[in-house]
Amino acid sequence: TQIALSLGLVTGAALLGRSVSNAHRATPGFEPEGLSASFMDLYSTGRYDRASGQAFYASVLREAEALPGLRGVTMANQLPIVSGQSRSSVQPVGREDVSFEAEYNIVGPRYFETLGIPVLRGRTLGGFDDEPERVVVVNEALAALFWPGEDAVGKELAGDPTWRIVGVVGDVQSRSLRSRANPAVYYPIAHQYMPYSMALVLATDVEGAATAEVHRSVIRNQDPALPPARVYDLQASLVDSMAETRTIGYLVGSFAFLALSLAVIGLYGLVAYGASQRVREFGIRIALGARPEELTGLILTRGLRISLLGVVAGGVVSYAMGMALQSLLFGVTPSDPLTLAGAAVALTGAAVCAAWLPARRAGRVDAAISLRE
Repeated sequence: TQIALSLGLVTGAALLGRSVSNAHRATPGFEPEGLSASFMDLYSTGRYDRASGQAFYASVLREAEALPGLRGVTMANQLPIVSGQSRSSVQPVGREDVSFEAEYNIVGPRYFETLGIPVLRGRTLGGFDDEPERVVVVNEALAALFWPGEDAVGKELAGDPTWRIVGVVGDVQSRSLRSRANPAVYYPIAHQYMPYSMALVLATDVEGAATAEVHRSVIRNQDPALPPARVYDLQASLVDSMAETRTIGYLVGSFAFLALSLAVIGLYGLVAYGASQRVREFGIRIALGARPEELTGLILTRGLRISLLGVVAGGVVSYAMGMALQSLLFGVTPSDPLTLAGAAVALTGAAVCAAWLPARRAGRVDAAISLRE
């Protein structure tokens, strides 16, 4: 029972550890290194309408672009992982029977280039003075949903007037690393105004990451009365999104270590006690010609039998543990065979070591001493 429970905990810790490792190597559809963002709230001031708000955003962009050491500057209404995402119903023109609640994002110029989102077809969106038409960019998931097997560039989404698609970009896991990328539509800042939750995004080299004060000084120079902006590091936010998995992984790993230690100590004590009760038998066997390695194998086999029974029973416990942790896993299935096999091999190896010491002593029994006793 100890071995079975230990295998379940070891498997759970291994699954969580692999999830955290996979998250560090994940490609969420954008490049978070060196990205920082500060959210501005013009709505709470009550002093901005559409025209003055757009002028404010344009001034902030111009000042940020003049800063040294930046490789990209843009704006966005929503950012992957760090901010709550909004959705809006979209429908292709001429297809009244089809609609979908897609991710809704208003973006500034060079948004896709700054975040490292690949452009698959067509072009990206311009700035305040570069988009006279009502155009949008969609991600690959939306293009495949509405126009499977076709090129979405040139197609139109319903609106008054309609929105023409000028580009298709790669999918981004905007809400969570564990969830699939949702269909998304990106609207140009020139045609959509958002008075709150608009973010200034700065991209720098990793070693020269923009500080919170850089963000706040740019915004403060345009309007000192604005509330202080909250600044996010997108790389840190991405890592923090796996904080729950990492914390529970440490906890389960600690329990696994304790349970494995108890199981190994228990198996060692059981095998050692059993061997001590058979000293006379070993003496007789040696007197009749048994070799030491045969006695060692005799005791070791008993320990292995117990261990293998525990591992077989532990397979059920491991599967149950994986299913219980399913919501915390990333990039690995609850019944991942590689993880289950690795945990079983590790536990069996530990059990062999625990049984080896008393088995080795049994092989060194002195026949004369044991028979005399």
